[in-house]
Amino acid sequence: MLDIQFIQAVGDGHVFFIPQCDSTQQEIQRFIAAGAMGLVAGGKPIALYTHFQHQGVGQRGSDWNSQRGMNALFTVAFPLDPKKEFDFVAVNKALSASVALAVGKLVGEKVDIKWPNDLLYRDVKLGGMLMETTQIGPKKYLLLGLGVNVNQTEFPQAVSATSLVQIASADLAQHFNIESVVISNLLALLDAWNRTSFYATQYDDLLYKRNETTVFLDVKTGVSFSAMLKEVNHLGQVCLELANGERVVYHHGQVRMNYVNTSRN
Repeated sequence: MLDIQFIQAVGDGHVFFIPQCDSTQQEIQRFIAAGAMGLVAGGKPIALYTHFQHQGVGQRGSDWNSQRGMNALFTVAFPLDPKKEFDFVAVNKALSASVALAVGKLVGEKVDIKWPNDLLYRDVKLGGMLMETTQIGPKKYLLLGLGVNVNQTEFPQAVSATSLVQIASADLAQHFNIESVVISNLLALLDAWNRTSFYATQYDDLLYKRNETTVFLDVKTGVSFSAMLKEVNHLGQVCLELANGERVVYHHGQVRMNYVNTSRN
């Protein structure tokens, strides 16, 4: 906890840094429980980023491995107002869309969202998000963990991934500043937090393989099937159209999408 350093205020939020930790998702909860400089008590979002986490977590509990100091690894804690209705699906869509747009701007290329929260560039994994609500003391928070591959150029063979520095055009092909990547994404997330409806409507347009036929795996039966991805509905279910025209819906965890250059994450 003593290693956490205040970096700067960004909009309504505040950015902190810790050189290393188990995971920013866990460390920020401890930081909030210890008071977090009183910021969350005033309803202010805070972000904590690190250069290295030795127990980083991805979707479905998979490990998130990253070379030290090469990527943007951070969690944002949004205090929830008990007096306001909270639509998790709409907020999830809005925050995901804002990140995809912000990361895309950094390299001048479109970044897709692979349902529900992976970031892809031309079929290859660029990053991922993990969102969860939790209670710390008397207050509830939405925690958004984000990992974006920034300057890393070598990845394990089992993982098909890319990074911002690999995507960037020749005139941009230099090492990105990690802190700047964190701050640019935080600004986008804060904007989406305040303009949920605006960003949520952009989610489907950023969906990877939307209106394309692709292969899905039924997790329960282990059977793969082809279907056209149409949208993600207001319940967070992916809506698919089968070859016979039948429409079906699945919650996250019921199906997985197979895609080119698939990875284990």
